[in-house]
Amino acid sequence: MEHRRRAILAAIALVSVLTALTLGVAMLVPFPVELTGSLIAFSGTVEYVPPGQISRPLRPESDTPLILEPGTRIILSEDASATLAFDASRGRVIINGPTSLALVSLARRATLPGHLFDWQRVPRRFELTFEQSGGTASYVFDTNLFDAGLLKVTIRLPGTTFVPQQPCWSIVFGDKETPSVREYPCPS
Repeated sequence: MEHRRRAILAAIALVSVLTALTLGVAMLVPFPVELTGSLIAFSGTVEYVPPGQISRPLRPESDTPLILEPGTRIILSEDASATLAFDASRGRVIINGPTSLALVSLARRATLPGHLFDWQRVPRRFELTFEQSGGTASYVFDTNLFDAGLLKVTIRLPGTTFVPQQPCWSIVFGDKETPSVREYPCPS
């Protein structure tokens, strides 16, 4: 009986030590947590393609707001438009068709206290990646997050990648194969 008791105490001690080590690492080492965005408004013919599923056309009024998980694609017809919101990183994207825009990834990178509490002294970094092919899109993100280096955005375009240097920019696909990108000061 004494041998069984020692084995149980040793197992409890081992689990306690591993739990304490895991919490210690989580308190000191930043790790990513996936976030979501939302489709808050749209007009025209819009299709919603969740990750790993087939596309479905959206109906006005009944389908907004709609959660956008990483891997979700929004497809707009020629006269369609949509507004996407990313509350965690304080950003909006307004897109006009014809286009396809995918939220490739959206994550907050922080230590455990950074994920649990919104404190100024515990940094939270946001990482977003989009994929745009066609149409026009205006991207507007929080100036304070962007200027402090707490927001990293990457846009995958056909044949290239764009990493903005300012928190507000637009991408326009015209008649040319290469889109035009224009960064501008954010409206106050």
